[in-house]
Amino acid sequence: MIGWDSNNDGQFYINVRDTAQSNHIADRMVSIHNQYSVGLSPQVLNPGSGSDNLPFWYFGFSAVGVEEMYGSDWNAYYHTTNDRLAHFNVDYFYKCASLCITSLSSLVEMKE
Repeated sequence: MIGWDSNNDGQFYINVRDTAQSNHIADRMVSIHNQYSVGLSPQVLNPGSGSDNLPFWYFGFSAVGVEEMYGSDWNAYYHTTNDRLAHFNVDYFYKCASLCITSLSSLVEMKE
């Protein structure tokens, strides 16, 4: 869920729990964000909530959940018939996706 941000403040949550190396992933994401000046405002929540990341935590695997802000800037169209590209913040999505992909890439170890 990284496509809303109606007020363009760039805030998003990195949901994390003290499971496996999950905190390391969150720390790496914040570090990469700062290193490359992505232009967002990450907020690390520990313990964070779960979505698709929750089953990984249940089974002891490292995981984080990246979500747009909820509360004051929640997507009013979430899971409705109006949840469409017309309400999609492309710049925000691009920055969040770039940060996630760069973070994941930085964690990969190449083996021969």
